[in-house]
Amino acid sequence: LLLSLFFCLLPIRAIDYQNWMKDLDDNLLLKSLSIPGAHDAATSACSSSGLTGSAHTQTYTIAQQLAHGVRMFDLRPAWDGKDMVIYHGIVSTGVKFSDALTTLCDFLDAYPQEFIFVIMRHEDDGESDNQKAEWPKQMGKYLTEAKQYIIDFSPTLTVRDMRGKLLVMSRNTYDGGPLGGYLSGGSDNAVYDRKLTGSSGAYMTMSTQDMYDVAASGQLAKKVTAIKSMLATSIKERKNCLYLNHASGYSKKTSIFGYTFSSYEGVQECARTCNKAIIDYMQGKTGPMGFVMMDFAGDDEYQGQELIDLIINNCHNTSIQYQEKQDAIIEVKEETATSPVGGKAAVYDLSGRKINSQLSTVNLQLSPVNSQLRTGLFVIDGKKKLFQ
Repeated sequence: LLLSLFFCLLPIRAIDYQNWMKDLDDNLLLKSLSIPGAHDAATSACSSSGLTGSAHTQTYTIAQQLAHGVRMFDLRPAWDGKDMVIYHGIVSTGVKFSDALTTLCDFLDAYPQEFIFVIMRHEDDGESDNQKAEWPKQMGKYLTEAKQYIIDFSPTLTVRDMRGKLLVMSRNTYDGGPLGGYLSGGSDNAVYDRKLTGSSGAYMTMSTQDMYDVAASGQLAKKVTAIKSMLATSIKERKNCLYLNHASGYSKKTSIFGYTFSSYEGVQECARTCNKAIIDYMQGKTGPMGFVMMDFAGDDEYQGQELIDLIINNCHNTSIQYQEKQDAIIEVKEETATSPVGGKAAVYDLSGRKINSQLSTVNLQLSPVNSQLRTGLFVIDGKKKLFQ
């Protein structure tokens, strides 16, 4: 009831997928965003049968994903001796890293109010030792060529800073880096924390859920629980932290010639289960979801477009709430609390959370210290009041 009175009804927007970021408040920090992402984004051309089926996680190309509203892309380039090509494991996607970068940069040229995130790692499973050694040099070269589009990471980056830019977050170092930021630390097939560090040395924790191998009995259900747990934490926005939450993974494996790998059917089952779980969990909730990495982004067969829409609308609703808070602060800058001495009131903060029970009854004419309220803006009996 309070949220409906104070923030009004948060809208379900008609989404302009090419330009959906343009109305976000310029002062929002990265930690306040909800961003739809594509896991192994360049795999749409991989066959869904045999070994390559384990690599096929997307229906649409990178350009098509952009048109569906995706703004974060998982790219895994390897050096093949002649060019930097994006792989998934040992499977080549056939997409050149330079072409992927060009697609992203061309989109930013066409829609300069948008901004894009790239999470990248060196996919060296099929490389020779010489190719592995050459990767840092070549990656530095490719990113330097796109430097005008790349923004250095800082914990204080805002939407205003990001517009028209790429934030490249690499799990591996390369020559001349970081251009964007380096991701360091963490674990594997688990929930863990990483550190995202920019060229200045400033860093921020990125809490990560990437339980990708959930083929063992009960593991898919555990992944769903972990997804929901991270969402429950991120939407509260109490920690100065970024969140990377993977809906992607595989729940089944297959074998060929003694080699065991994820099956396409397992990728499909995981996507259907996890995409739906996020959609169901977020009904009636709002708040920053962080980066949500999905398989089959935009594909209705897996609720991929519905999930993108939910994330975009959530991002807009968070922005609306932020704007409401700023407007409220301006409106009540000179206002004082004037309820009678000993008056009883329900007291909420601006996120709609009720102040703990011992503060539900307050003498509104006393100072913030004596009334056990810190200085700031509160909602008291449905009205905004400023304690100074």
